[in-house]
Amino acid sequence: MRQQIPAKTEPTTELTSQINDGVTSQPKLKYLGLTTLLAWHYCLWFVANIFPDTFLLDDAITFSWLINLSSSAVVLFALPRFLGKNRHLCDYPIVLWLSCICASAGTLIFTLIVSKGATLIPAYLCSACLGISSALLWLLWAERYAQVKAHFSIRHIAPSYGICFLVSLILASILPPVLAAVWVALLPLISGSMLYIKRSDAKLAFPILLPESSVKRSMQSIGIVCLISFISCTTCYFFVAIVPWELLVPVEDSFAYGVYAGALFILALALLGTIAAKHFNIFTMFNWLLVLTALVGVMYLTGEFLYFSSFIVALMIVSVFEILIAIYFARLTQSGYASPQMAFGLAGGSIRLGVAVGNTLAILYERLLDANSFKLLVPLTALVLIVLTVSLLIPLVRQEYNIISATSKPTTSSETDTICTQIAKEFALSCRETEIITLIAHGYNAAAVAEKLVISTNTVNTHIAHIYSKIGIHKRKELFSYINRHGC
Repeated sequence: MRQQIPAKTEPTTELTSQINDGVTSQPKLKYLGLTTLLAWHYCLWFVANIFPDTFLLDDAITFSWLINLSSSAVVLFALPRFLGKNRHLCDYPIVLWLSCICASAGTLIFTLIVSKGATLIPAYLCSACLGISSALLWLLWAERYAQVKAHFSIRHIAPSYGICFLVSLILASILPPVLAAVWVALLPLISGSMLYIKRSDAKLAFPILLPESSVKRSMQSIGIVCLISFISCTTCYFFVAIVPWELLVPVEDSFAYGVYAGALFILALALLGTIAAKHFNIFTMFNWLLVLTALVGVMYLTGEFLYFSSFIVALMIVSVFEILIAIYFARLTQSGYASPQMAFGLAGGSIRLGVAVGNTLAILYERLLDANSFKLLVPLTALVLIVLTVSLLIPLVRQEYNIISATSKPTTSSETDTICTQIAKEFALSCRETEIITLIAHGYNAAAVAEKLVISTNTVNTHIAHIYSKIGIHKRKELFSYINRHGC
């Protein structure tokens, strides 16, 4: 019998689809909250203007920066595991406002008071508080985007990311120092307010997680992406921190220039994705970023005249990796491979930890090695990092198909049958329910299923209702979406 296409009982226009997904008529604006949060992080630590009486490379700020990164990474790795699959941060509204208030007030206190204090303990405590607040807001945004089923298209997120970064950095750089600090302190409040305005999204359902057998097959790809991000950020920030700051002109503004370069690079990717949409896949950028990371090391080893170039490119790569890995894990979330907290926790934690390790390694070399040992070990370490980075291209190329297909729909009948079998096992579907869900996956409507199985349409609908209840969905459209997310 020829398979029948399900009747289109739920026609959806583009505008209706946007409303159902909780998205405004301007897709680029829905990522403004997340990019504002990231802009706050970079403005706080990379713009010298907001520290009126403290040198940006002073120990007070450097070690506070490392504490901020470490505390953020700990929360991003640990909290999702504590929450598990069934609990979410958005279930606790007080978390949002505590995070926003701590982030905003902490920014003002840190930049205007404790960073120039006689003792560094208050600065370290304040920076830890800022790191924790940043991680909580990051996870809250992850949950929100999962609920509205945001697709994280590079054509939509890149303009928001690039423009938001450029505007935030320019204002933080040109305003009088006190006003610049106030502006930066407002950014987490702006981000949190956007979450509060969209609080009705909490009523939307989270994507249903895939059966564990499907998730296990994708964990290798997830691990490779995390490892690549960690090692690339470690490598890049080792070269950022090991370059003698006396050779950077101007010294403090060089950090902001690196972030400017990252924002412009992301905008260029958006343009490329628009012009060559059929031939451009954002995830192939992992390969090129690894090549650029190795090139940073080569430039450093070439000589002092390329130190500044290696510094800027390294900072650019870190900022690009942050948004690229967020896109990848956001799509994994929509495909059901991981909870939003777990996915974004791995994404943000890998970046933060990599930056902290690379910076710490450079500081240890500078503080503990004598001149001769430094001249010997730094080039040797650079060569090791270059080789390690290049070696990652091998597993990455091998996993490229899985990385791309994990965010794509299944294309063959056998894949669909396998997925339906996994769903049946995961949710304890009966044999008849398994038959029905498999037929639905192949395009049969209720009447066609009834004819195929020689049962009544009412019986089919009863079985479908039981399937909905066991899986945790409510309508036919959600069932098709769930089935079509399972290829890997």
